[in-house]
Amino acid sequence: MDLARFIAMLQSHQIFLCPITQFEDKHEGLYHPEAYTILDDPEIRKRLESLGTDSWFLKECIQGSTRWRERLSACCFHQGSSDSEFLWKIYSDASYGIACTMTVGELLQSLEGNDQYYALASVYYSDLILDPLFQYDSEYMPGLVKRPQFRYEQEVRLLHSADEVNPRGTYLNIDIRRFFRNVIVSPYAPPWFMESIKGILNLLNIEATVQKSGLFLPHAIFRSQ
Repeated sequence: MDLARFIAMLQSHQIFLCPITQFEDKHEGLYHPEAYTILDDPEIRKRLESLGTDSWFLKECIQGSTRWRERLSACCFHQGSSDSEFLWKIYSDASYGIACTMTVGELLQSLEGNDQYYALASVYYSDLILDPLFQYDSEYMPGLVKRPQFRYEQEVRLLHSADEVNPRGTYLNIDIRRFFRNVIVSPYAPPWFMESIKGILNLLNIEATVQKSGLFLPHAIFRSQ
């Protein structure tokens, strides 16, 4: 995240979930354009019957996915054992970016006390989203299937489904003392930036480990075989 988002979270004690309809990839949660017409093909109907699926049911899934998509908001996390130089650049001002690391359990603990339903799951990267016969079996699924071209993101998503179309997104309460236990600053950040982040957390009495990304630290990775 950038510095503005970091400060906003510390101030509000909330995490923002953006409507997936506002994500840069405008194919988020959408069926193949042919999905609405292909079901009228007799051969496709036979295929569906052989799979034990009714074309009427699939049409309901298609229509339902559009409604679900417009109600979904998400906050995206990177699943990995190390940070990514590319993600530092696309999700923040590279010199002043901030990341917080946690386990799934720690994230869920920081969300305890919310009276809103939410889901947490890994994104599934597959061309199935381009298959007109692919079935969404959950209101959260349109926010959990992405094309393989985005696999580098290794996303885990925190999702919320509103009762109606929600163009403004959703805020969930978080325990910031649990959420910001481990803070990492950008590998491009000047020394004073890390000290400033430590100072902000100290002012709020948040006990956290703050360190600079080790992305560019020297490592003995080349060895003779």
